Amino acid sequence: MGRGRVGGYMRRQHMGRQMLAAFVCGAVFAVPAVAAEPASGRSLLTGFADPDFSSSDAAKRTLVFDRAVEASAGIVRVAAPWRFIARTRPGAPRDPTDPAYNFASVDRAVKSAAEHGLKVLLQVRRAPDWAEGPNRPDNFNRFPSGTWKPDAAAFGAFAEAIATRYSGSFPDPAGPGSLPRVRHFLVWNEANQDAFLSPQWEDGDPTGPAIYRGLLNSLASGVKSVHPDNLVVGPGTSPFGDPKGGARMRPVLFIRELFCLKGRKKLKPKKSCPTPKVAQLDIFSHNPIGTNGPKFSSAAHPDDASSADLGRVKRVLRKAEKRSRVEPKGRRPIWVTEFWWISNPPADQGFGVSLKQQARWMTQGLHVWWRAGARVAMTLGVSDTGSQGPRAAGLFFEDGRAKPSLAAFRFPFLTQRRSGKLKAWGKAPLDGRLKIQRKNGGRWRPERKMRVKQDQVFEPRLRSRGKQRYRATVGGVTSPVWKQKR
Repeated sequence: MGRGRVGGYMRRQHMGRQMLAAFVCGAVFAVPAVAAEPASGRSLLTGFADPDFSSSDAAKRTLVFDRAVEASAGIVRVAAPWRFIARTRPGAPRDPTDPAYNFASVDRAVKSAAEHGLKVLLQVRRAPDWAEGPNRPDNFNRFPSGTWKPDAAAFGAFAEAIATRYSGSFPDPAGPGSLPRVRHFLVWNEANQDAFLSPQWEDGDPTGPAIYRGLLNSLASGVKSVHPDNLVVGPGTSPFGDPKGGARMRPVLFIRELFCLKGRKKLKPKKSCPTPKVAQLDIFSHNPIGTNGPKFSSAAHPDDASSADLGRVKRVLRKAEKRSRVEPKGRRPIWVTEFWWISNPPADQGFGVSLKQQARWMTQGLHVWWRAGARVAMTLGVSDTGSQGPRAAGLFFEDGRAKPSLAAFRFPFLTQRRSGKLKAWGKAPLDGRLKIQRKNGGRWRPERKMRVKQDQVFEPRLRSRGKQRYRATVGGVTSPVWKQKR
């Protein structure tokens, strides 16, 4: 169901016209008609991952979804932890009504998302004890519960059960009607780390990618047996790794091994590869998390893929598609399934960047990933839940106050000079007539005007020269001001 057809989206439209005033300088003046020009045909859907989406506290759950809508999100990542849904082995693992299953937390999140007009990316991960492989090492710090050689066949049966439950026709156990449909399934989480999938290495050989390929294909078989148009997303690799044999495999190496390719500069198919040799994948995902500055410099190691390096993983993907190492045939879209920047405040012990810098990097990150081919970008945490690590990376403070990054996430806008030409770039938070304005003599004057759809990217050329201040506005919502320095 589209966002425009549910009550949550109507609330979102209303709130969108009231917010952002605290972050934008100056008033909006009447704009005379200027020549309209088309926006880009490519869209960018933004969203969140947040554990509170599954909260048993209805008030907390409603609040986090309301704030996601306020941020103009279109998709949410919801955890479906196999380990906690099936603590004991089910007698009929493909049947979602088996008494061993407890889907209550996922039901809550999926229904709340539908009520708010949001798409769901269901992240299926973490094996129950009964579905892990033998000979687990005693080092639970490196190899946590739920990670060790998960049983791919059991995972596929569970995938069929979960796809059946969220097929759109399964009766809601809590009331009348059916549970909502879910089409997108993310396989595991950052599968290039022992902390999530282990072992990454055995006897000096990379084993994590082959284990993951089995899980990927089993989930694909399970969810597509319910609806052939269900979509499988992965691998959601983390950005950095360790030297050979370490707890984290470098993401580009992991992806090469996943698609049975060898070489770094010149990619070629490997002659021998553990079965299954071909990965079943509809949407490719990576987590380009990085806090390395406004220029988004590349990771030092060529097999790592930080915030500026989406092209590194994309190159391997395109070669795999060309060499038929991934199915179905053809090019698949790229998603950023997790990113974040810690802000200070509230971060303590000297960590984090200023609120202003967090907002600026938010805009720049969305721009960089869109240019690299991303069609979805999801940040971790709607609101802060503490002052350390990603818990301080939200767009709202813990007390509910909005950070400047909220405005940047909702309505990212910047200008950039490329090859001597100045172009604007942004993502529309609403349908309507979008206006790009330049500040001149204390007033905002029109530069460009165009019709846009919600989530549509626009990138018109601007005529002004030198240092300027720009902003964009649509439907009563105004972007943060962007300072063009030259």
